[in-house]
Amino acid sequence: MTPGARLRARLAQRDGLLVPGAASALAARVIEDQGFEAVYLSGAGVTNMLLGLPDLAFVGIAELVEQTAFVRDAVSLPLIVDADTGFGNALNVRQTVRRLARAGADAIQLEDQVTPKRCGHFAGKEVVPAAEMVGKVKAAVDAFGCPVVVKADGLA
Repeated sequence: MTPGARLRARLAQRDGLLVPGAASALAARVIEDQGFEAVYLSGAGVTNMLLGLPDLAFVGIAELVEQTAFVRDAVSLPLIVDADTGFGNALNVRQTVRRLARAGADAIQLEDQVTPKRCGHFAGKEVVPAAEMVGKVKAAVDAFGCPVVVKADGLA
């Protein structure tokens, strides 16, 4: 069974799933070795690890695709990738999802913030209109059909 199929089956149980975050392939290996069922590639973690900077939209799609591929090569766990805001509008989201899926993502998380985004823990976040976010989610699902999780800062 593929990692994506395992993730869908596990999520269908609807009983919660603890998914630790990783910022590198090595961290993902530790997560797998500890017996977790999935790994989350953290956008903040990637930004912190690669650039030594806070999660303020410094990492682009190329770096995220590269890190996704590194993690996919290192572990067999289902991989959920933090795609931030999808790197633009619905057309950009479509490309983001396609590239991340080719790199090995089994699920994508999208945020409803304006670009450039701020880490969800930081003050001063702004969100896009609901209709725009609906368009992004539709584009993501149409692009690959993988599960999409929306991190709704607008509801916080």
